[in-house]
Amino acid sequence: MSHQPVTEQPSVGVLGLGNLGAGIASRLLDAGFEVAGADTSANRTAEMAEQGVRIGTADVIGSDVVCVVTPDERGLIALLDEHEGEIARKPPTAIVLCSTVRPDAAISLGTRLAEIGTHLVEAPVSGGATAARNGHLSMMVSGPAAGVRAVESVLNALTRRRFTFDRAGAASAVKLGNQVALYAALAGVLEAVALAKSFGVDEDALVEVLRDSTGDSWAARNLEFFTDLVREYDRSSVPGKDRPWRKDLDEFAGIARDRRAPHRFAAELAARFGDDLELFVHNHGGAK
Repeated sequence: MSHQPVTEQPSVGVLGLGNLGAGIASRLLDAGFEVAGADTSANRTAEMAEQGVRIGTADVIGSDVVCVVTPDERGLIALLDEHEGEIARKPPTAIVLCSTVRPDAAISLGTRLAEIGTHLVEAPVSGGATAARNGHLSMMVSGPAAGVRAVESVLNALTRRRFTFDRAGAASAVKLGNQVALYAALAGVLEAVALAKSFGVDEDALVEVLRDSTGDSWAARNLEFFTDLVREYDRSSVPGKDRPWRKDLDEFAGIARDRRAPHRFAAELAARFGDDLELFVHNHGGAK
């Protein structure tokens, strides 16, 4: 497919070309943006190069807008530390932080970037890689108004719906809250499946009941989303600590503890849910 950049639109660099990052880069290409990308995986960068993404860290930091789609803020911090001089000489207009991070980390990064004249737009997303490719992501947005305006065309290309919050760190806090609610529901589904199976009820039959009853949830209706995601993370050898069902729960419990907010349930999930989910997928395969 040939992609023709639209000159009025900003050039976009995508840092992190995993499932979600690749979906975002592909969507931006289809929307007519000039896209650069960087990732630690040679296979991922090769695949995106075939689609028309310019590969290289220099191309990413030389873009007008940089979308960060790494597991957490460490990828962005490493980029800023390793290329501090180059970025300071020609800073991007804005960095769009799509990663799920602790709110205090987002606030700290916003302060650091403001010192070189770059806006930080917190923009954690929900929906997964397919939604990213189709421009149907839900996005939580915090950041200075000028920064949000500068990336309006990028956000419009990626999202089905946006939720805007004025306070720095708020979008990141809401995203972590979404993750806790999601994994709490999924934990309930997995335990319901296990009990039903002990009485000879097929898991597909149990899930069908949940989907049409008061136990309905996004997790119940999309159980295959999680089984596919676990398998993809396995194939990509993503470390366990970087998988969202561990990392995001740990981050929520940590920031809630720091702020003396309730977190008992999140802490319990963080302690064992990741192992339970992966064991379910590996042993049972989930709903078909």
